[in-house]
Amino acid sequence: MSIEQARKYVERVISDEDLRKRLLAAKSVEEKMAIINAEGFDCTIEEVREVSQQYQDNEVYMKGYEPVYGVQCQTDNDNK
Repeated sequence: MSIEQARKYVERVISDEDLRKRLLAAKSVEEKMAIINAEGFDCTIEEVREVSQQYQDNEVYMKGYEPVYGVQCQTDNDNK
């Protein structure tokens, strides 16, 4: 796991609209992480969160905030 991999992932989300769309379609953090891992990025959600804070001023990043950060997915508790 690595911060550098998380950085590469965030930069890829900024530049890859298809990846953003697939991540937005994912229903859970686990699904998002499965996509991230399938794309070849070896990082944790905690590392993504840490790196993503550096990109908060990026307009494209903010449009993809949900897929990048992964924490705005509904949880089972949200549905009750």
